[in-house]
Amino acid sequence: KTLDRDVAELPFIAELIQVVPDEVKWTGPIERLLRKCALSVVVPAKLAQKAELFLEENHLGERLSFVCPTTSAKESKLHVDSVLAKLSFRSELEKSRLKWIKSYLVSVCPHLCFDSRDQGYDQADHALTLDGLVKTNGIVREKDDTYFLEDASHWVIGWDVNPKQKTLDDALIKWREEVDRAGRAIREAESERQSLRAKLRAGAQLQACANEFSDIDGLGLSSRISELEEEERVIVGGSDVLKKLKEDHNLASETLEKSQDKRDDILQRIGGVEARAERNDARLLTLKSLLAQCKEEFFQTQDAEGVEISEEQKEKLEEELKALYEEIENEYGKAPDEPDDIEEAARDATHKIEARISKYESALDKLRDKNVAAMQRFIADARNQAFRDELSLDLEDGYKDSTYGIFNEVRTQIEEEDLAKNRERFEELLRVQVPEEVSGFSESLESHRDRIRKRINELNDHLSRVTFDRKEDTYIQLKFEDAGDDGVRRFKKLRRHALEADLESDDDDERRRERYHRVEQFLGELESDTAWTERVIDVRNWFKFRADEFYKDGGGLRQSYSGAAGKSGGEKNRLASTILATAIAYQYGIDVGGKQTETFRLVAVDEMFSKTDDEFSQYLLDLFKEFHLQLLIVQPLDAKIHVVQKYVERYHVVERRDGLSFVGDLSVQEYLGEKVDENDEQGDPEAKDEAVETES
Repeated sequence: KTLDRDVAELPFIAELIQVVPDEVKWTGPIERLLRKCALSVVVPAKLAQKAELFLEENHLGERLSFVCPTTSAKESKLHVDSVLAKLSFRSELEKSRLKWIKSYLVSVCPHLCFDSRDQGYDQADHALTLDGLVKTNGIVREKDDTYFLEDASHWVIGWDVNPKQKTLDDALIKWREEVDRAGRAIREAESERQSLRAKLRAGAQLQACANEFSDIDGLGLSSRISELEEEERVIVGGSDVLKKLKEDHNLASETLEKSQDKRDDILQRIGGVEARAERNDARLLTLKSLLAQCKEEFFQTQDAEGVEISEEQKEKLEEELKALYEEIENEYGKAPDEPDDIEEAARDATHKIEARISKYESALDKLRDKNVAAMQRFIADARNQAFRDELSLDLEDGYKDSTYGIFNEVRTQIEEEDLAKNRERFEELLRVQVPEEVSGFSESLESHRDRIRKRINELNDHLSRVTFDRKEDTYIQLKFEDAGDDGVRRFKKLRRHALEADLESDDDDERRRERYHRVEQFLGELESDTAWTERVIDVRNWFKFRADEFYKDGGGLRQSYSGAAGKSGGEKNRLASTILATAIAYQYGIDVGGKQTETFRLVAVDEMFSKTDDEFSQYLLDLFKEFHLQLLIVQPLDAKIHVVQKYVERYHVVERRDGLSFVGDLSVQEYLGEKVDENDEQGDPEAKDEAVETES
C-alpha cells in the first residue's frame, strides 16, 4: 500500500527461481544456502527511497530485505556444477531482469556443488555438499540443522507450490490423528478421574464412621483382649503385678482423657458437616424450585395462545429443554459435584451472561441507529414523496416498536403492491436497457479513442508544414501508443466480460439475469474505487505520447522527445510551445484542413516575445497561424514590436493620461505612419515615459 504497487510487481526472489527437475536432490541444500537471499523483495530502483523511508519509520517485528535491479549487470560464464546452473527462471521475466537476477545470484552465492567432501571440495573457495555443509570464502564452514534437510514445509524457492502443499497436507493429516489420540486419552483420564472421585467419596463416608484404623480393626481388638486376660492372670498371681496395674490405670486415664478430647472435636466437626448439609439441602430446594419455575415459564411461552399442549408436543418440548440444558452445559461448563462450589459457579455464569447481554445490547443500539438513519434517508429521498404523509419519525420517547411499525407497513405495501406493478419495467431494464446503456458507454469510450487518433493525425499533417528547427530543417510529429497500464487493461477486461453474449430479445430469464449480474459486477468495480475509475475512463490515459523530430529532406528521424530531461533551454521552450499550441488547437476542435471564418478560437499572450530571440518568436507565430488561432498579443512598444508586424491586422494603443486609460484603434499602416510623424516631432518628455501596450 505504501508503494502503491500491486503484489505481482514486487515479487520475492524465491518466486522467480526454481530447482530444475533433474537436480531435485539438491533442493534441500540450495534452500538452506539461498534462504536469506530468496526472501528478499525485488523493488524497482525508483521506489527505493520510498521503501527505505517506510522501513525507517515503522517497526515491522520481523526481518525484511529488498534489492533494486540495476542496468549494469554483466553475464558471466557458469560452472556446470555451480548452484546457479541447477536453477531455472520464470519464463515471464524480461531479458534485462533475467540478466540482472543471474548476475545478482552469482555475486551472492558463487558456490559449487559437490556430492561429498572430495579434493574438488577442498580446492574450491565456495562449496556446497548434499548434506547441507556450506563453505564460504575458503574460511567459513556452516551447517544449519534448525530444520531437517528434506522438510519441504520450510522451503520457499519456486513458483510451483505443489510439493510444499503436499507436505503440509500430510502434516495436517498427522496432526489430526494426534489430536484424535489426545482426545481419546483425555476421555480415558476423565473416566479414571470419575472412578477415583467415587473411591474418594467412599473413603469420606468410612471416615465419618471411624477416625482411626483401630476402630474397625477386629483382629487387633482380639489380640488386645488376649493381652488383658493375660495381665489379669499375672495380677492375680502377685503384688508386684498390682503395682504395675496401678501404673497402667493411670496411663489408661490419661488415654481416656485424650480420647474424650478427640471425641469432642469429632462431635464439633460432625455438627459443622450437618450444618453444611442443611444449608446445601436448602440450596438444592431453591434450585429445584427455580428450575421448576423456569421449566413452567418455558412451557408457557410455547403455549402463548392458551391452547392446551398435547403429549406429543410435551415430549418435543422436553427434548428441546434437554438440548437447552446441554447447550448451557457446553457454554458455562458442567455443574460442580460439590454443593459448596455451586454459588461460585453461579456467579461465574452470571458474569458471562451479563457480558453477553451487554454485547447484545450494544449490537442492538448500533442496529437501532442504523435503522433510524435508514428511515431518515428514506423520508428525505425525493423518490419517496408519495409515502411522506404516511410516515413520521418521532424519537422523543426513544425508539419503540411503533416507530418501526409504520415503516414496516410501507415496506409490506411496496413488496406486495409496488414491486408487482414495476415487475414488467424491471424485466425490460434487466433485459435491454442496462446492457444497452453500458454498451453505449463502451462505444462512447471507443469513439473518443478513435477521435483522439484522428485528431492527432490531422494535427501532424499541419505540424509537418511548420519548420521546427530552421538550421536542421526539421518538423515535429506527435506519436501515440498503448500506455500498457495495468489498471486500464483490467478495466477493458471487466468491460468485455460485462458485455459478453448478445442482446437478443428472446433470451431466457437465466441468461438475462446472468448478463445483468455481470453488468452489476462491472458497475460495482467502478464504484468501489473512484480514483481508479476516473483514471481508466479518461481515454487519454489509454495512450502514451511522445514527439518525434524528422528531417524534411528524406524524412529520417532526428530524435524523439518523451520529456524535457537533458535538453537545452531553447529546445525545452520550442518543444513546450509546440505541444501547447497543438493542445490549444485540439481543445478548440479546429479543423485544420477547413475554413475557420466563423469560429471563436481566441488565444491571448502577454509579453510572450520579451525574452525570446526573433527566430523563435517567428516560429511561434507561424505555428499559431498554421492552426488558424485568433491571437491577441499584449506587447510594449519596444524593439520586439517588429516581430509581430506582418502577423497582425490592427493595433489597439492604450495610453494613460491624468490617471485615466484611453484606447486608440489603428491599422498597421496607420500605426506605422503615425510612428514616423512622432519621430519628427518634439513631444513632452513625460508623455514619452507613459506605459504603452499593443494588442492585436
